Amino acid sequence: MALVSARFFSLLLTAVAAGVVLGHVMSRAGKITLSGPLFVTVQNTLYRSWGKKLGAVEIGAFLSTLVVTFLVRGSGAIFALSLAGLFCLIGMLVVWAVFINPINIRVRIELRILSGRLGLVA
Repeated sequence: MALVSARFFSLLLTAVAAGVVLGHVMSRAGKITLSGPLFVTVQNTLYRSWGKKLGAVEIGAFLSTLVVTFLVRGSGAIFALSLAGLFCLIGMLVVWAVFINPINIRVRIELRILSGRLGLVA
């Protein structure tokens, strides 16, 4: 029963995380045509609270897949595929930490500076 539950949560949370990534990729073509200020407005409107929520989903996907991998150890191909999925999730988290998060931090800092210059509340 533990394996079935862990697999369910692993698949569910990984699918949600992958769906969000796909949504970002699919919306890029439309957003790239926006002017800078409009792009920032759209980003802040659509994705303001996603960070913590999606972070929890991604960590949950990783942890549940880790549990699945642990529970199927010694099961040959099932273990190998679970381990491959775990490495893919690790790769996704590393890409976020190395490439995406520094951009998010930089944009947040720039917006605070700009808001301060314009007398706006950030």
